[in-house]
Amino acid sequence: MEAIAALVLLPTAIGTLRPGAVPGPFRPPSPRNISSMDRSSPSVAQSASAVAGVLIPRTGELSAEIYGLIVREIPRLRSDKRVLTLLEASVTENVATLLHVLQHDIDLENVRAPAAAEEYARRLAQRGVPIAALLRAYRIGSARFQDRCLEELGEAPTTQR
Repeated sequence: MEAIAALVLLPTAIGTLRPGAVPGPFRPPSPRNISSMDRSSPSVAQSASAVAGVLIPRTGELSAEIYGLIVREIPRLRSDKRVLTLLEASVTENVATLLHVLQHDIDLENVRAPAAAEEYARRLAQRGVPIAALLRAYRIGSARFQDRCLEELGEAPTTQR
């Protein structure tokens, strides 16, 4: 699930942000460096696509769940209503992007951070929010996203795995 690995690695790509800094486009590491998964394996691609296909209609539900976890777990991110709205958009766009990557086996070289995610990182940096808070948010989101994917994979008939 290289796309899931990209979500985990996104914070690393923006981890050098300083207050007032503007992040550039996300460039995920080469897939050969983040996973030993055989992308050419039809069963892996089919399983990832099947899981994404089940979760895409629930994108809003999954995004709301992740957003709620982040806000509940990281009080530092609750201070500004406008920034919270941007966090919600960032989570929704990240979840939707990853599900499409999984469903359509999109090469990570072609994946870019969603606009709301980049702007959210900028706004936090401008407000002097420590990068640790953003990294923690991505870890929380990534863990929940992975959990949901694995739950769906476990419920799939063995013919789809």
